[in-house]
Amino acid sequence: MRNERLHRLIKISMLGSMAFLFMYLGQIQVPGFADFLRYDPGDVPGMVAAYTMGPVAGVAVQGLKSVIFLISGKSSAGWVGVLANFLAGSALVVAAALVQRGVEAGAPKPGCWSPPLPPRSSWQRC
Repeated sequence: MRNERLHRLIKISMLGSMAFLFMYLGQIQVPGFADFLRYDPGDVPGMVAAYTMGPVAGVAVQGLKSVIFLISGKSSAGWVGVLANFLAGSALVVAAALVQRGVEAGAPKPGCWSPPLPPRSSWQRC
């Protein structure tokens, strides 16, 4: 039990530091947009954490990334930009993890339609 918790904590911290490095070194200015709008690959480790360990781990990775980035002083938008990045990244991570859990649980695929009137046993599975 204790080893599992330690391994989970180590995975979250490693993914958080990878997310910070991706965000710190990998921000790319998108041509034609404002200076503060940049492509940020730092959400990828958060998605990996959410898919493998659940949405809480994904949000923890996003929080760790944001705190380290705020401390580093590279943010051009200050704490407001870091907070906005954390909220947007957390929403992305939680939504993706919940959709993945629904797909694993056998929820119908998007675009499949089953008539609502007949009894449930006669519905077609997509």
